[in-house]
Amino acid sequence: MELEKLDRMEARFVKGFEGSGAEPPKRCARLQFDEPWQSRAFGIVLAFSEERIINYEDFRQNLIGAIADWEGSHDLDDGTWVYYEQWLTALEKLAIENGMVTKEEVDKRTEEISSGEREYSFFSNYT
Repeated sequence: MELEKLDRMEARFVKGFEGSGAEPPKRCARLQFDEPWQSRAFGIVLAFSEERIINYEDFRQNLIGAIADWEGSHDLDDGTWVYYEQWLTALEKLAIENGMVTKEEVDKRTEEISSGEREYSFFSNYT
């Protein structure tokens, strides 16, 4: 996909979050990703939305809800805040609601990776 088209898609997608309290972090007017998994999570949601695999508004509402839940259970100055963790929470909820995966499948894979039973590499799908 050409870079100009991708930039337009990203801008349109992000614009929908303006004023919602769920805006993605930015640095110098560009999206800010502190780790590779964060840009990958953003890209997955963008691609799923553009291909109509998920509904953009459903995701947006789930993200707003995930952020509200986090804020309701943490001090607002809590240093453990990671925006894209809420992004993943919203995506996981939507994937489960849409029948793309079950909660049990997500929990099983998470446990396998956490315990070392299954290795995970960000680039494992690209080799």
